[in-house]
Formats: sequence, C-alpha cells, structure tokens
Amino acid sequence: MPADELERRLDQAYAHIELLTSRLVDVEQRLPQLLFEAGMAEGLKLRFAKVEAELTRLDERVQEVFDIWRGTQQRIERQTGTLADLLARFEAWKTVGNELGQQVEAHERRLDRHAAMHESALKALQDVKQVLVEIKHCVIAEHEATTDPGSGTS
Repeated sequence: MPADELERRLDQAYAHIELLTSRLVDVEQRLPQLLFEAGMAEGLKLRFAKVEAELTRLDERVQEVFDIWRGTQQRIERQTGTLADLLARFEAWKTVGNELGQQVEAHERRLDRHAAMHESALKALQDVKQVLVEIKHCVIAEHEATTDPGSGTS
C-alpha cells in the first residue's frame, strides 16, 4: 500500500476520531441535562401512576354512588308502586263503600215505606178498636136497655 494511501487513511481515521471525540464531549456535556430529563421522565411516570391510581379510585367511588342511586331509584319505584297499589285499593274500597251506601239508602227507603205502612196499619187497628169499643158500648147499652134492672127479668 502506498504511503500516500496510508497517510490519507490515517488522516481519515484521525478525523473520524476527532469527530467521535467531539461527539463524546458533546454527550458528556449533555449528560447532566439528559439525566435530569430522564429523572423528570421518571418523576412524571410516578406522577402519572399516582394520577392513574386516583382516577381508578374515583371511578370506583362513582360506581358506588351510581349503585347507591340505582338502589334509591328502585326503592322510589317500589314506593311509587306501593302508592299506586294503595290508591287502586282505595278506589276499590271507595266503589264498595258507594255501593254499600246505595244499598243502605235503598234499605232505609224500604224501612221508611214499612214504617209508613205500620203507622197506617196501627191507625187502622186503632180505628177498628175504636169501632169495637163503640160496638161494645152499644151492645152493653142495648143489653141494659132490654133488661130492666128493676123488673128482675133478664
């Protein structure tokens, strides 16, 4: 190999070594910054993990609150159903009460008619009694008139 070629290759090698050296110096100068950034990245990773854990906890709490709300909603629906059932029962009893009231009114009308009939019958019986009493007096008077108490004949 000729000397020129060797020198040229040696110059290239030196140039390459200088380039590598300058890059190494550059890396050494930037190393604290890179380490700082790496530390920041690690800190950010830790912070992100904490935030993620907090979000998971909050998500679980939201689910608990949702479950509580669902339970409350079911209780409200049951109560509403119970109230609707009670209202339906009340309406049924109201209908029964109205029917019973109508039956009582009809019975009272019948009783009033019967009472009027009894009063009429009582009046008729009193009139008959009065007639019978008058007939009795007439019969007694006639009997007394036909038998003379002084003659002794009966």
